[in-house]
Amino acid sequence: MPSVDPTPPLGGFGPHHEKRAGPLAAYPPGPNGEAPRLSFFPLELDPPLHDLYRKAIEPLFTSHAVAELAPSVLAITDQLIDAIIEKGEGDFCRDLSAPLAGMYTMRFVGLPVEDWPDYAWFIQSSRGGSSSVQPRTKNLSERELRERVAAEVLRQRTQPVEGGAIAYLLDARVDGRKLETWEIEAYLWLIIGNVNGTQACMASSFVWLSRNPEQRRRLAETPQLISQAIEEFLRVFSPRQAFSHTVTHGVELAGQSLKRGDRVLLCWVSGNLDETEFLDPEKVDFDRANKSHMAFGLGAHTCMATHNVRLEFRIIFEQILSRIRDFRVEEAGLRPAPVPAIAAGYEHVPFVFTAGKKVGGPRFADDPQQPAGRLTPQTKGATP
Repeated sequence: MPSVDPTPPLGGFGPHHEKRAGPLAAYPPGPNGEAPRLSFFPLELDPPLHDLYRKAIEPLFTSHAVAELAPSVLAITDQLIDAIIEKGEGDFCRDLSAPLAGMYTMRFVGLPVEDWPDYAWFIQSSRGGSSSVQPRTKNLSERELRERVAAEVLRQRTQPVEGGAIAYLLDARVDGRKLETWEIEAYLWLIIGNVNGTQACMASSFVWLSRNPEQRRRLAETPQLISQAIEEFLRVFSPRQAFSHTVTHGVELAGQSLKRGDRVLLCWVSGNLDETEFLDPEKVDFDRANKSHMAFGLGAHTCMATHNVRLEFRIIFEQILSRIRDFRVEEAGLRPAPVPAIAAGYEHVPFVFTAGKKVGGPRFADDPQQPAGRLTPQTKGATP
């Protein structure tokens, strides 16, 4: 391949004028010669192309692959709780859910873990919103973050971070060929976007548990119910309430004429609160028989990160209910997410609890070259 400019243009992926091959080569380039602008890749593809691209990345998201990351998620969670447990107060979004989702996602992708606030801030505050975290980099721009991802993909061609998605994608194949740079970057931004949705649903669930102390006590005393509770939280507090798609051919739907190229909004939350499917649908019921929901979408485009979300969700609530179970949200300080269409939940959730002791033990190291899932020793009681 000839030498190319490694700087991705704003709104696009991959180097300028990169020679493209494969099934998407015919897609028109962007205004500066960049690769196609499929920003939610492969969500914006239809079969059979969608199936080829989804199959290429599915091994990263199997239940077995994700289960191997459980020790890392536990280490992150305990490290975060240790940072506030002696204070007796904190902010669930700022101190727990946002950093957990951010650090886990960085490690999953193979990006430097210490950069998680920059990505979390950007994802949360894009499209007119604001964020529960402060970025490490002042005057952070979208271009800068895209350049970081592009540079990391380039670097890992010779120095791969073991266990990360970047290293995996550099060896992955679609229909027998290796992925191009812009395809890898598009995949990565889809994964990074999970930083927002996961923490948003966790925050709504945390607030509900504060408002329902008897049900919180029940979960603490019967931890085997946590998995069932998570499915109810996902159904009632779906973080991504809708998603848009492009009409591929003319059709009439519910009396409305849609033509090719129109955009339609699919409202997941409407299905999750369908009274014909769920008795008293807005009620969180841990014993509900019907555990189906649309929080992850349906069909061919179902979110691949279902096991990741459930793992993070389960571990953080197991540890909270074990270590700070008497928490109480300070309602006056609650601040809902400003753009619920992107991620419905909260931006700030201040809470208080009875102060406790740090657990120390294994911690999630900050070395960006450390393979995913590896833990480093930490002296018991040391500051995380």
